[in-house]
Amino acid sequence: MSPRADHPASAGPDFIGGLADLWRATREATDVESVLRLVCERGRPLLECDAIIVRGSGSGEPRQSPVMTPHALDLATTLEGDPAGPVRIARTSDAYWTFIGPFGGASAATALRAVLEHPGREGDPLALTVNFCAPISRGDYRVQVRRTRANRSSQHWSVEFTQGESAEAVLTFSAMSSLQRS
Repeated sequence: MSPRADHPASAGPDFIGGLADLWRATREATDVESVLRLVCERGRPLLECDAIIVRGSGSGEPRQSPVMTPHALDLATTLEGDPAGPVRIARTSDAYWTFIGPFGGASAATALRAVLEHPGREGDPLALTVNFCAPISRGDYRVQVRRTRANRSSQHWSVEFTQGESAEAVLTFSAMSSLQRS
């Protein structure tokens, strides 16, 4: 049986405090299964969870493990290909389509996701800039990611979307990530 809960009516202090507590608890978890369990147990008022059958490590016996139901934005920002590779493939989503192209926020989220999934990224994103150069047509487009500069506490990233046979960008994106120093 999978737990289900109503979503909160507003993002008041209790809701924000619950998110902060959940975030701290998941940072202390040592494996993915523990994180998923925390999200399903403590995040019940915040998220919807389902259960799937997975193989237990070593035993070969199936067991249930909680997973989050993917959100439409997760699906719309999915990137194919090696996260460390120079080019990945994304595609537009009808769920985030306007009259002439994808919503800008979905495009920016896809570019940010390309940086977040890169194995060479260190730290959290602190600043970003998005330039919408031309409308993105329905279908696949190429996402090129590269670290342009790094030092001991920050990294600068560049992302470019190209589409079709043209080498001209339809979107450019820059982000800066930084490690927290204590």
